Amino acid sequence: MIDAGLYKPDGDGYYFVVAEGADGAVLGYSCYGPTPLTDGVYDLYWIAVDPRTHGKGIGRRILSATEEIIRKRGGRIVLIETASK
Repeated sequence: MIDAGLYKPDGDGYYFVVAEGADGAVLGYSCYGPTPLTDGVYDLYWIAVDPRTHGKGIGRRILSATEEIIRKRGGRIVLIETASK
């Protein structure tokens, strides 16, 4: 998914929100995209934050930014599934 987002102009339907530190280091990211064959439904595939920065609200800000972008694209539902891994 990351390769699609970085190297393909349309991202193959995968989009990213990235949080960077003052030094340009990646602190966390989300990966999301529209759910095929739906109207206004998006999947949040990944949200990850560097463990060294946990508890600083970075994940909360990434999720809020992701939701806002989806809202502006006409999204009405975000599906988030969990896994044991």
